[in-house]
Order: sequence, then structure tokens, then C-alpha cells
Amino acid sequence: LNSLPPRRQAVSSPAAAARATSLDREGSLDGGSPALAQCRCISVGSLLPRPGRFFSRFRGGDTVVDERSLREFFEVMVGPQGLDRFSEGGHASGGLCLEELSAEVLRTTLLPTASAASSSAVAPSPASDVSTASYRSDIHGLARALQPYLEDLLIRRQGFRGAVDLLAAAADADPELPRALAEVTGKDLFLALLFCTPRQRRARLAAAYSRLRAPVPLIFRVPAGPGGTGDLRTVAFFDVLRELACTPCAGRQVLVSVGTERVLGGGKTSLLGALSLAPVAEEELDVRPAGPMHANSCDLICTDTKRWALDMHSHWAGADEELRTAVLAVALWAGSVVLVHCTLADFHTTSNSPRKELASLLSAFLQSAGPPADKASSWLRARGAMVLLRDTSQEAFQQRRAAVEAALRPFGVLSVVPVDDFRQLRSAGRRAGAAERLKARVEAPLDRAFGASAATPSMEELHRIHRALVENGPSTLSSVAAAAGGAQAPASTAPRRSALGEELKRHLDAAHATGAAAAALFPLSAKRRRLRA
Repeated sequence: LNSLPPRRQAVSSPAAAARATSLDREGSLDGGSPALAQCRCISVGSLLPRPGRFFSRFRGGDTVVDERSLREFFEVMVGPQGLDRFSEGGHASGGLCLEELSAEVLRTTLLPTASAASSSAVAPSPASDVSTASYRSDIHGLARALQPYLEDLLIRRQGFRGAVDLLAAAADADPELPRALAEVTGKDLFLALLFCTPRQRRARLAAAYSRLRAPVPLIFRVPAGPGGTGDLRTVAFFDVLRELACTPCAGRQVLVSVGTERVLGGGKTSLLGALSLAPVAEEELDVRPAGPMHANSCDLICTDTKRWALDMHSHWAGADEELRTAVLAVALWAGSVVLVHCTLADFHTTSNSPRKELASLLSAFLQSAGPPADKASSWLRARGAMVLLRDTSQEAFQQRRAAVEAALRPFGVLSVVPVDDFRQLRSAGRRAGAAERLKARVEAPLDRAFGASAATPSMEELHRIHRALVENGPSTLSSVAAAAGGAQAPASTAPRRSALGEELKRHLDAAHATGAAAAALFPLSAKRRRLRA
């Protein structure tokens, strides 16, 4: 990120240049594929957000546009049937894909479907145009047709960037195809692949997707009704982490990145990547408006097994209750440190106290506690929060430092770090130096907060905490301390085994006590030794 040039580079063709000007959303592509020669190619550095400006797509006035794009995406990928029926009919391809996903394959897969659909009479839905409504007469949806190719790309660790550009090029070439194809990203294609995959195989696909150094989508919105016409609801796909977090992991740190409305679209994910707080592929950095599934969602950056980051793509007050509850469940489950992105405008100019949204955010994470698994265990809570003042220089913050830190002290904030926009620096060396100095100021409080007690419990604990928060809501630390006789609830430090893990340990201990542990664990080896004897 620090070495990106601050200028737009040449694109590959006049048509690509025209599309780049109209959309201004694609990052640079890897060359070498003949099928991608006609696709656009723009420098990622030219798409970095400018200081003081936010992406218009994520502003509050464009909520209707985001919802319409999301509904069109489900119409194209899922078809007229509902998502529940689509998931129940999911099948495991599991076979060998003998051909590459190319422009020719897309023409034979998409165009006949669109032409055949145009002859059938289908009433258009309010969320789409005529071409999309005629296309969605295909009862299986595009996700089923792309499933073997997408799985093959995951197995070969190729990523979905090529598939995204092929879909966009096909939508540009044929006006009869739905415009939603031109807006999808790799994250959208991965979610479409999950929707048409049986539940027991989704965790394996998520593990393969994380090996691409891509964030795993964990919380997002889906339409409840058939054909993308129902009410939008937020769902938490915690089951996709069963291969990544099934068992407790000692030493794993979990960060939760959230922000206020004033930093919406300001590059929270880009900052995580620039500071190497959570390793992620450069093309996955949130430096541009993303696809239909991006708004009001959360991704888990889990490339490094010892540090994860839950990245929330919405501001706290703009998220619905289901999204906030799911994010809080992850924070309490892992004993996370919360990275709060805000600006000096989120503080009152006279009293320097946090404004309503910032105060609500800090109270939700730092004054809430999750129920323990049993009476002997401690209540679960976050370890603390770091406030990152975006687009704020050291000199500007120094004038209000004492007052702001005093106002945040009752919330239990670990530290307040001003984050100046070092992307304005012309020299790559100066940008790299500024990023290193900022990383040092951020890493020191994180090390003190986590210490040697960082750990994540089992997935069973995450489901239990989320279910308890949905049914009863979080408890406050004051009520927990009052119930405990005035003692403050300590943070959970030891990873907890699941019920199945405890049962397995009992069986192993019993086998070890009788001297038959080896025979119980390796019965075929024991029989082979007897036959040899």
C-alpha cells in the first residue's frame, strides 16, 4: 500500500478506459491470460480514497441502491426459488473439472439461458429491470452453472479475479444479460458458491478460500423471500469456521475493526493491511466500492493462525440489531481487542466527550459481558478498545489529547492513536517509515492487552454465546459485579473445550488407563502386529 503510485496508469483499450471511467472500481489485474486481454486494468493506487472524501456508494442516501443491487444479485445467482430451497437442493460437484472458465464457456452457459428466458413470460419484480426479470426464469440460477468451475479454482488456488472479469466483460458485450454480473466481486462469487453447496462441505470451502489470503465472509444480508423479493435479514455463517476454529487455540489474538459514520468508506480494511495487523492479499483490500454483498457485512481475516481480525463493513449506528449482536458475540467469544475508527468530529468541541454513536459503540463492547458456560467459569468480555483517530495529525491531536483521554477513561479505552493519512506523502520511503512508526504505536498496546493469555475457545462456545445474546441480550459489567458481590468480572483467559471434546478426552483417558490406548487409536496396526506374530 505504501509503494502505490498516486497516479492513474494506462488502461488496456479504449473500451476498457470508458468502463474504468464510468465504474472506477476495479484494481489492477494479473496479466498472462488471453481471455482477460479485453478486461480493464487500473492501478490500485489511483483508487485510494482521498482525505476527507468518502465513497458515495456507502453513504446513507444510497441504501436503496445497495438493496436493489443485492436483490438483483440473488435473482441472477439463486433464481426465482428461495435461498432455503436453493441450499437444500445443493449438491457436491466434487468431480474433476476438465475445462477452464473462459469467455467461450460463458457464452455457451449464459447466452442460451438468456435467449430462452426472453421468450417466456415472467412478470418483472420491483427490484430488477426487464432483462434481469426474464433471465431469472432459469430455475437453477447462475451459481449452479458456475459451481464446478469455482470449486476447481479454489482447489488450484487461483482465486476468483479472472472469473469476475469474465462476467463483467460478458455483461458489457451483451445488453440482454443482467447488469448485476458487472458488479460482482470475488467475495460475491464465493458466497454464491456457498449457497449452492451442502452445509457439511461449506467449512472445507471456507478453509480453501482463506488460503488465498482472502477475508472469509462471515456475516451478511440475504433476502428472505423467493427471487430476492423478500425482506432482507442478517445471517451469521459461523459454521463455515469449523475447519478453522473447531477446537480451542491458545495464543490466538482476535481483533474487531469497527467504525463510526464519519469514517465510512475511509479505508478501514486498507489500514489493517498497511499496518500488517492482519495479513491479506493486496487485491482484497477495501479500497473501492465492492459488490452487492459487501454493504452491512463482516469478513474474517484469518490468514495468520495467531491473529485474526473481524472487519465490519458498516458503521455502528447504521447496522441492524442482528449484525451488532453477531459482532459482539465474536468479540466476547475471543476476548477481543476492538479497533474503533473515528475522527475528532466524533467528540464534542466544548466538553470533548464522545458523541452518541461513538459512546454507544464503546459501551456495547466494553461494558457488556457474555454468559459463562457454567457457574464456576468467569463471565466473558472484551479485553479493551483502541481508538484510532483517522485523518488526524499528532499536532492537531496534541491540543485536545488530555481532554479526550480523560473523557474516554470511564469506558476503559486502552489508548488513543492519531492516524495521519500518510498516503499524501510522495516518497515511498517516507510512506513506509510513517506506516512503521504507526504500527509500533498500535502494536505496543495490543501486546499489553493480550499478553500470554490470548486464546479462542471452541466453535461450540461461539454458537452458545450468540444464541444467548439473541435470546436474552448482553449483560452489563455492573450487573455482573453486583451479582458477584462487588467483584468485577475477570476476562476469560483459558480456552474451553467443547462438550464433544470433553467426551473424547474421557474415552482417551480410559483407554490409556487400561493400557489399550494404542489399540483403541490404531486398531488396524494392532491387528497387523498380531497377524505378523
